[in-house]
Amino acid sequence: MRGIQSADNFGPAPSPLSELAQEYKWPIISSEAFHGLAGEVVQTITPHSEADPAAILIQFLAATGNVIGRSKYYQIESDRHHPNLYAVLVGPSAKARKGTSWGRVRSVMKTVDPQWVADRTKSGLSSGEGFIYGVRDEQPDGIPRRRPLKLWIGASRISG
Repeated sequence: MRGIQSADNFGPAPSPLSELAQEYKWPIISSEAFHGLAGEVVQTITPHSEADPAAILIQFLAATGNVIGRSKYYQIESDRHHPNLYAVLVGPSAKARKGTSWGRVRSVMKTVDPQWVADRTKSGLSSGEGFIYGVRDEQPDGIPRRRPLKLWIGASRISG
């Protein structure tokens, strides 16, 4: 599979993104991470995208976990492991293709659950109030309705 290499095969970034990238080896996820449905999705998208396969994988796993929600879990002994995953992709603006990876995964998720993409994905939240508004109970006619507390928040740039 193009772009996915063994963890034993560390090497420099395919195209240096900055002086920092030139100093450090580009991280490569073990090929075992690309198994099952998630691996098939990454394998299908990778030849047609500039996005890093690891970024596509992480975006897909996090989005899938958000769609599934916390009602499902895998139990190991007394612990319940829910599919929710919190992820942050870090890289230089306009060069790391973080948004590109989300765009490709978003198109897949739109075929899986178009309602989730339309109603439960948000970007550009500027405050805690924006987050609370996204998960609030709707009451347009005075009748409280519980919204799912799952919300996908995408922030293409974060500055501090």
